[in-house]
Amino acid sequence: MFLRHAAFALLFAFLPILVSGADSTAENVYSPGGWATLHRSPANRRLVPGVFLGGLEYPVERVWTALEGASVLTAPTSSPDGRTLYVTTGRAAGHANLHAFDLSGRRLWRSMPWQDAGTGLDPCAVLSSVIVDRDGDLYIGDCNQLFSFRDDGSEKWVVPLPPRRAGDWKASESLPVNALTTAVFTRGGHLLGVTNFADVIVVDRKTGRSLAAPMRLPGRVPERSTRLAMPGSVFSNGLLDP
Repeated sequence: MFLRHAAFALLFAFLPILVSGADSTAENVYSPGGWATLHRSPANRRLVPGVFLGGLEYPVERVWTALEGASVLTAPTSSPDGRTLYVTTGRAAGHANLHAFDLSGRRLWRSMPWQDAGTGLDPCAVLSSVIVDRDGDLYIGDCNQLFSFRDDGSEKWVVPLPPRRAGDWKASESLPVNALTTAVFTRGGHLLGVTNFADVIVVDRKTGRSLAAPMRLPGRVPERSTRLAMPGSVFSNGLLDP
């Protein structure tokens, strides 16, 4: 369990790695901007050759903050040129949950404020990092939808995620939660994700068209924990307990 009240901060120590090369797939689908997915690259290692944080070569210095009071869980990702950062949050209705900043901390754009399960990027976006492709397009899921955005913040497409099935527990009374946790690109350049109830989806990243019927992985879905009550403010006042 996590409890986090975050003000997103850029550390200039990371600037040398934002523009460094990323590990490649057969089709080089991921952005070459240096940090294209949750753990930097499809290798999932967070490895940055030649960088030692905390030493004399790259002293750590906080130079700006943003999104104070918002819930931030996953790593920011970067554009192909390494000069734009994308951050997801878990804010309540009426707020945006995808934000783009330049390296000086200036906000370039944000997604439209979400209103309900069918309108806008809802707070389940906080569970994932945006993944960025070589064209600079962005891909992010929320509680019940999968979105693609262009690098100017305009929406390219949005498609529904598989609904909960009979017997699946409800994580929220107001949102139908069957969320992805950071999708991935396949070697062929498609978009693949697995939801929290183990539904696997594969879609065309250009159009959002489903390339295969969703498949639920075999196994038992764990019961929802009731040991600790989840506060009503979990996604609204800077708290996070995924």
